[in-house]
Amino acid sequence: MIFARSRRHPFSMTATPESTHKTRIEEMHVSGFLEKRFGGAISSLTFIEGGEGSQAFSFETGGKDLILRVNTESWSFGKDSYAHTHFSAGVPIPEIIEMGQLDEKYHYAISERAAGRRLDTLRPEEYRVVVPKLLRVLDAIHVADVSATSGYGQWDGKGVGEMGSWREYLKSVNRWAEPAHGPGLFETSFLERDVWEPAYAELLRLIPYCSEERALVHGDFGFDNAFSDGKDITAVIDWGSGKYGDPLYDAAWLCFWTQSPEFREFVKDHFAKKENKPPHFEERLRCCELYIALNSLSFYAYSNQRGKYERNKERLWELMQG
Repeated sequence: MIFARSRRHPFSMTATPESTHKTRIEEMHVSGFLEKRFGGAISSLTFIEGGEGSQAFSFETGGKDLILRVNTESWSFGKDSYAHTHFSAGVPIPEIIEMGQLDEKYHYAISERAAGRRLDTLRPEEYRVVVPKLLRVLDAIHVADVSATSGYGQWDGKGVGEMGSWREYLKSVNRWAEPAHGPGLFETSFLERDVWEPAYAELLRLIPYCSEERALVHGDFGFDNAFSDGKDITAVIDWGSGKYGDPLYDAAWLCFWTQSPEFREFVKDHFAKKENKPPHFEERLRCCELYIALNSLSFYAYSNQRGKYERNKERLWELMQG
């Protein structure tokens, strides 16, 4: 049985305070908007915890269970809509029913509520059942047809990647720390050079091993962005970090954030034992984990989340020692 000896939930992360970067909007404001939008016929409005960006609410109207997400920006909603339209064959991606401007400050998106619960809330006996299926869904994401798209790295609401190569994208993690023009995060935040520079140097050392494979990558897979009914994966949400590039990035994401060593080994084995084992597997996985660590450090420094920064720094130290 998978993880039978582990007392740790594979999708659990160290408890952290609510994000200081998260969109915040009063429930009464949301209620007023929805009552006006649906003619007053809404019920069971409930705040949903989690996430670093959008604020989400569940509600019922017309016999449907729906999700409203609110953000000061709309680009991630456009990516969710693009993902459903172009990549939902074989991948359970909820449809965005409606997007628009909630008021002069906030954008919104409404989608059907996914069946089941987030993976990080499942009981141990449930996640043992669904983890192999989660990785099969990840395989389906990585073989999605991206031939009609272009570029590498983050793609926009039209499916266009921002970079000319995957290696260029990995190197670009440095752009917020030391931008080409003006002060960077070393000057404007608590980001530390002596933490950053050795890890970035190691990333650069590993980049020649990295593949220029161009697959669909979710970029924020599992944890609170996948749902299950206890038997199957029912939804993969939040494509705001969607990329084109090395599919091992998603494996690295799962490995980096989990607290369970057994789960990390299970994920690595899943990819390493494929019929066509990825060449330079360990180097590519490590390079992607370093990107994830550095990108997270810069985000937490930028958004003034010192506690999360310090915890992520500890994880980076473990990675550098491994």
